[in-house]
Amino acid sequence: MIETGPGANPCAVADGYLVGQNGNDGISYCFGKGKSQTTVTAPSVEVNVGQKFTITGAVLDMSPAQAGTSAVSEESMSAWMQYLHMQAPKPTDATGVMVELTAIDPNNNLISIGQAATNMDGRFGYSWSPEVPGLYQIIATFKGSESYGSSTSSTYLTAVEAPSATAQPTPMPLLMSEQYFIPAIAGLSVLIIIVLVLVVMMMLKKRP
Repeated sequence: MIETGPGANPCAVADGYLVGQNGNDGISYCFGKGKSQTTVTAPSVEVNVGQKFTITGAVLDMSPAQAGTSAVSEESMSAWMQYLHMQAPKPTDATGVMVELTAIDPNNNLISIGQAATNMDGRFGYSWSPEVPGLYQIIATFKGSESYGSSTSSTYLTAVEAPSATAQPTPMPLLMSEQYFIPAIAGLSVLIIIVLVLVVMMMLKKRP
């Protein structure tokens, strides 16, 4: 048992958790690492190799007193707990936690994708593109903190080769007869036009 101060109610410590009653409000509080839950999603449709897509997910606090709320950084913890349990205003500058993203490619190679930070809603997003076709396992890992235990989750994604561009049809070559016939027709048309112009001019000259 631990006495928290003169006139304070005694506290008990067990399995890494401290339980005691607040003399100001009479509510019992438990202090210790809370459980976390990590989720991750990827497109359910096939994506092309080299095509960027967004990996999304969340890290949530699953402690009994605030299950389903956002997991936040150690720097934001005090103000966040006051917001959740003591009717304090919601912090506007609270920061989230870091998530490690990895993948197992179709050849069973472990690939480091990168790190993503969760926002105040507990959610994260990360853009990435696969390099070879096949089935990928995408893994999101929250390593835990002073306030939360670790958690992990995975999903799957299929990458395919991008379809090749459609070749433009090759124009058919002109036949030998067409090569001479078309210029001849064009030349004849020009000659007819010239003759017509000369005839019109001569007729105009003959008028009194």
